[in-house]
Amino acid sequence: MKKTATLFFEAVKWAAVIWLLWPIHKAVDQKLDFARILLGILLFIIFIGKYFYDSILDRFKHTGEQKGFTDVLIMVGVVAVIALLVGLTILFIAMFVIAMAEQLNQPSEGQ
Repeated sequence: MKKTATLFFEAVKWAAVIWLLWPIHKAVDQKLDFARILLGILLFIIFIGKYFYDSILDRFKHTGEQKGFTDVLIMVGVVAVIALLVGLTILFIAMFVIAMAEQLNQPSEGQ
């Protein structure tokens, strides 16, 4: 029962992240909700960091078990994904600042 509850919690957690990040696929057609996307990216980074800690670092502390190439490959993959997400976060912040600057520079219709 506990394993089922844990799997259900993980599925709900990742479903929430996907829901938060879903507007990205319409970035060209629609105005983006940057707060929602940034929250999704932040949660994704936190969850991946926890996974990285639990799967690699915590295992070394408790068992001292090492699998060489597999561990290095997982670590490089996780670091690459986290770096990509940090880059995307910076990109979205820049896009938000540019959109706000354009909105402030547009003359209002009443003037």
